[in-house]
Parts: sequence; C-alpha cells; structure tokens
Amino acid sequence: MKKKWRDEIERIGDTFAECVEDVIDLASGSATGVVLGYHIHKIDRKTRKVASRIGKRVMEMRRNNPDLLSYDTKMRALFTDLDVLQGDRDKYVKEREEIAKRR
Repeated sequence: MKKKWRDEIERIGDTFAECVEDVIDLASGSATGVVLGYHIHKIDRKTRKVASRIGKRVMEMRRNNPDLLSYDTKMRALFTDLDVLQGDRDKYVKEREEIAKRR
C-alpha cells in the first residue's frame, strides 16, 4: 500500500512539474511576442517618419523644379491630386480667415 501511495504521489508530482514547465514555456513565448511586437511597432513608427521626410523633400524639390518627375505618369497623377487638395485647403483657410475677421 505504501509503495502504491508513493507511486501515486510521484505521478502527481510529475504531472504538476510538466504543467509548470508548460506554463513557463507559454509565458516565455508570450513575453517574447510582446517584445517583438514592440520592436515591430517602433520600426513602423520610424518608417512612417522617414516616409514623411521623403515626401516633404519631394515637395520641396517639386517647388524648386515644377517639371520634376513629370515623366512619371503615376507621380504626375499624385501631384495633380495633391494640387486639388491643396487648392481646396487654401479655399477653406481663406473662408475661415474671413469669418474670423467678421467677429
């Protein structure tokens, strides 16, 4: 009876140890996933900043040389869209300033 009891306790202990190892593996993987996610987010944020700086520089270059990239039909279409948006923005800014002057 004593041997059977001892074997049962050892089996329960082994099962408990396996469960603890599984939890540790899951927690370790989860923590690694969080750290990797943080790094990915950080790189994405830096990428957006660089892309914004590239866009600003292209706009400066276009202002200095309006024919810049005129050979590229996609860029020409984007610049056309941008000109329309800028025109709309300028119109709204002017309207807002007129309203502010009336007050």
